[in-house]
Amino acid sequence: MMTTNLPNIPRVYTALAEWLACGLLLLPIQHKPLWILRYLAFGAGQIALQLTVGTWSDTFWIPGMILNVLWMFATLWGCGQAPLTILGLAVAKAFVLAEFVASLAWELYCYLILGRVAHEAAWGTLFMLLVYVLLFAGDYWIEHRHATRNQEPVTRRALVSGLLTATIVFAVSNIGFILANTRYTIGDSVTIFIFRTFINLCGLLIFAIQDDQRQESALQSELGAINRMFQTQYDQYTAYKSSSAVIRRQFHDLKHQMAVILKEDNADLRAQYLADLNTAIDTYSATISTGNGVLDTILSQKNATCIANHIDMTCFADGKALDFMHAMDIASLFGNALDNAIESVGQLANPDKRLIEVRVSRRINLLVITFKNVFEGAAEFKDGLPKTTKKDTAVHGYGLKNIAYITHKYNGQMTISTQDGWFSLKIILPVPSDN
Repeated sequence: MMTTNLPNIPRVYTALAEWLACGLLLLPIQHKPLWILRYLAFGAGQIALQLTVGTWSDTFWIPGMILNVLWMFATLWGCGQAPLTILGLAVAKAFVLAEFVASLAWELYCYLILGRVAHEAAWGTLFMLLVYVLLFAGDYWIEHRHATRNQEPVTRRALVSGLLTATIVFAVSNIGFILANTRYTIGDSVTIFIFRTFINLCGLLIFAIQDDQRQESALQSELGAINRMFQTQYDQYTAYKSSSAVIRRQFHDLKHQMAVILKEDNADLRAQYLADLNTAIDTYSATISTGNGVLDTILSQKNATCIANHIDMTCFADGKALDFMHAMDIASLFGNALDNAIESVGQLANPDKRLIEVRVSRRINLLVITFKNVFEGAAEFKDGLPKTTKKDTAVHGYGLKNIAYITHKYNGQMTISTQDGWFSLKIILPVPSDN
C-alpha cells in the first residue's frame, strides 16, 4: 500500500510542471521570433525561482507562489503574442494544470517508485518525465479536439472568471496542507494529496466548461449576425422589387412627362425634370432578365449600383436553374456575393478595371454559380475564408460565412481563389431529382 506519509513534491518537479504547462498554452499564440530560445531561458529561470523560494520559511509561502505565477505570466508574455486578456486566462489555466500534473505524478511516483526500486533517483526521474509527457500529451489532445477553442476572443469578464477559478481551486486544493497541524486536519498526507489532485482536476473541468460556453456564445453571436444579414438582403430585395414596379409604371407615363418637360419655360426646372427622367431611365436600363423573378430583382438592383459607381457588370444566368432554392436564400447568396464584389472593385482607382462577372448555369444535375471580379493585392485567409478588411469585425465579415452557410444547406461546395488578378467565388449545388 501507499505510504501514509508522502514527502513534499521536489521544487524541480513543480517548476518543470509549471514550465511545461506554459509551453502547452503557448502553442496557439507563439508568434514571436526565437520563441523557443526564450522559452528555454524562462524554463531555467522557473527552476531557479522555485529552488530559491523553497528556502524561504512557510510564512512566505503565498508570496513565493505569487512570484512563480508572475514568472509563468512573464513566460507567456515573453514567448507569445496575444492580448493581455488571453495571456491572463492562459496563465490561470496553466497554473491549475501544472498543479494537477505535479500532484498526480508525485502520487504515482510515491506509490510505484519510492522505496521500491534500485537506483531510485535515476528511475524516479525517468518515471516523472514519462508521466509528465503522458499527462500533458493527453491535455493537448483534449484541448485541440476543438481547433477554434483557443481562437475565440477573451473578454474581461471571462478573464476575471478564469482568475477567480484558479484562485479558488488553489485555495481549496491546498486547504489540507494549511490545516494539517491543526485540530481541523482532513487526514494524513495521502488523503491531502488525493484531495488536492481531485480539486485541481475539477478546476480543469471548470475551465473546459468555461471554454465551451465562450465558444458557444461566439457561435450564437455569429449565427445571429448571419440571420440578420439574411433578413437585410431579403428586405433589400422586397424594397427594390416594389421600387422597380413603380418605375415600370412611370415609364407608361413617359410620353406625358415628356410633353410636360417640353412645355416648361423655366430652363432650370426643365433641366431638373430631365435629370430626374435620366436617372429613372438609367435605373430601368439596369434591369436584367434571367427567368427567375428573385434573381432578376437582385441582379437589377446591384447592376443599378454598378452603373452609379462606374462598374461594368456582365451577367450570363439561367435563372430557372434556381427554381429549387428558397427566395430568401437566393437573395442572400447573390446579394452578399455582389456586395463584396462591388465593394472590392469600387476601391480600384482605374475605372476600366472595375469589372464583375456573374455566371449561373446548370450542368446535368449540378447548379454552377460563379462570381468573378478584378482584384488587386493579396487576400488573407482564415478557416478557408478571406478575412474582412474592416476594423469592426463584429459587424463585417459575415457575407462569405453567410454564403458558406447557404452552400452547406443545399449540400454544395464553395471554392475561393485569387489568381491572375481575379477574385473568384465558385459554388456548386446538386439539383434535386424532381427539378
